[in-house]
Amino acid sequence: MEYCPGGELYTQLEQVGMFDEDRTRELIRQSLQALKHLHDLGVVHRDLKPENILFDRDLTTVKLSDFGMSKILEDENTLMNTKLGTPYYISPEILKGKYDKSCDMWSIGVITYVLLTGEPPFYGKNAAALFKKIATCDYEFSQDIWKTVSKEAKKFIIQTIEPNLSLRLTVEQALAHPLLNCQGHHAFQVDADNAQVFSRLKHFGAPKRLKMEILMMLVNLIDE
Repeated sequence: MEYCPGGELYTQLEQVGMFDEDRTRELIRQSLQALKHLHDLGVVHRDLKPENILFDRDLTTVKLSDFGMSKILEDENTLMNTKLGTPYYISPEILKGKYDKSCDMWSIGVITYVLLTGEPPFYGKNAAALFKKIATCDYEFSQDIWKTVSKEAKKFIIQTIEPNLSLRLTVEQALAHPLLNCQGHHAFQVDADNAQVFSRLKHFGAPKRLKMEILMMLVNLIDE
């Protein structure tokens, strides 16, 4: 794979705490364009997250990476059953062990939420609590930051973090969404010195005990 000297999107996120809406819009648009190319080729990524989105040298162009969990489908209607992925970003149907390429769109919604707030929509004190929230789609827009986020961004997140697969946006629908076609609308300036933002992002870096619990639970899921 080519060298992307700009590093991971997650690293950039750590440095600023969260992105404004214009920046988020462009990053998600590029990620979706890459994802559409994959889906058109019958490839499901299955592990989309900020760590697997890399910047080119100019820090404006991003590319998807790390295809270790990807799957090439012989038919677009093929259902997958291997329970894998990064816990914060996996969809409820992956936990059930019956899913299709739309699992990538759930991850896109979670990434959008993370970029705008610096924290994941789903969090639990332990692995069981985390997966329960994902399974029941238990998240909210309660933080103060959401008061400054446009209704288009919220609707985009709602339509991608959607448990009903028939209602979840496809990659084509997402690219046509108003959020990605309203440049400069409802953008806000992020205060990089906001201690609360960095505190949330640090909280996102789960403690070692939780990480181990999650890994053990994933092992159990895969072995089912």
